[in-house]
Amino acid sequence: MIASDAALLASGTAALECMLAKCPMVVGYRMKPFTFWLAKRLVKTDYVSLPNLLAGRELVKELLQDECQPQLLADALRPLLADGKTSHEMHDTFRALHQQIRCNADEQAADAVLELVK
Repeated sequence: MIASDAALLASGTAALECMLAKCPMVVGYRMKPFTFWLAKRLVKTDYVSLPNLLAGRELVKELLQDECQPQLLADALRPLLADGKTSHEMHDTFRALHQQIRCNADEQAADAVLELVK
């Protein structure tokens, strides 16, 4: 993902990995109609991809159900490949979100070891 100009993927941890790699993306997802109907009634959120949920806005284009069609996916991906400005804006936001969710695991592990040896 790091070497990619853009990615087309399903929602879930792949979108989080792509965000952490700071790779512009489009998310597409289809499920069985009944499952989608049920999910829409049980889950009250405007977004399904983790980057959008973390940003609290549509940062990554999401094409779900009937919108998840080859031509629509290609149309959404094309600007990310052709327009450097769009990709750079997404990259900058990904960097800010990455800083927001960092937990400094290496520092926490070092502090825990230090406490053990004291």
